[in-house]
Amino acid sequence: MNEVLPVALERTAQDTLQAWLESEDRTPEKAHDEAVAEEDEATRNFEAQVQAMDDIEKDVGRTFPEHSDFTQKKELSEGAGVTKLRNVLGAYAMRNPKVGYCQVTDNFPILLTVK
Repeated sequence: MNEVLPVALERTAQDTLQAWLESEDRTPEKAHDEAVAEEDEATRNFEAQVQAMDDIEKDVGRTFPEHSDFTQKKELSEGAGVTKLRNVLGAYAMRNPKVGYCQVTDNFPILLTVK
């Protein structure tokens, strides 16, 4: 007896998997290939997000440096607008990995982050 799943649930899981494999003319090889492709895409998306966050980090401090929300208040401190802008740009880059981040996009969220 399986120690992880009760026998009835294990049987249901096996039946469901078998039905899925048969329903779309899937083979274990096709399922494997699809899983590998999804993993490759996830890896590419992750790498793009890391690159986007690096680019965002380079640019946020240079965005509207004269505006009070974006200037340093104290040494080693940043304006509140910088944090908000970083969060908005990062969220957009993660939500839309094919678009990601490009330098001009940091001007648009200013309308949302500045008082």
